[in-house]
Amino acid sequence: MKTRRIIIAAGLFVIGVAVYLSASRAPLRVHIVTIPTELATMLVVTYFAAAVNRSPWQRVAGAVGGVVVVSLVGTWLWSKVIAAFTPLEPIYFAMDLLSSFIKATTFISVVWLIDFAIDQMRNRTTEPTKR
Repeated sequence: MKTRRIIIAAGLFVIGVAVYLSASRAPLRVHIVTIPTELATMLVVTYFAAAVNRSPWQRVAGAVGGVVVVSLVGTWLWSKVIAAFTPLEPIYFAMDLLSSFIKATTFISVVWLIDFAIDQMRNRTTEPTKR
């Protein structure tokens, strides 16, 4: 496990929730579904991004499978708690799945970018200067 990626992901998620809550004027029932669903998505993606002991194919397949499951459960929860749409409408699942993949890809890309930047800064300061 790469602990630094987990710490970066946790920090980004907390910042994201704070921004979401400060900007959103939605009722409490929306927050009760949205925040845990997003947390589950980010936990799944972060777990597979930090699991360096697995092959890249296992990590990608696990992340994709996790996002699909969380998206399906999240859409079903939205239909029961927030909205009154038919949960079996494929368009709702497709829209949520697409947005979940976009969010997950963006989130993990930022985590990897920050992790890479930290590695580069550490390598630059630990290398001896050549003159």
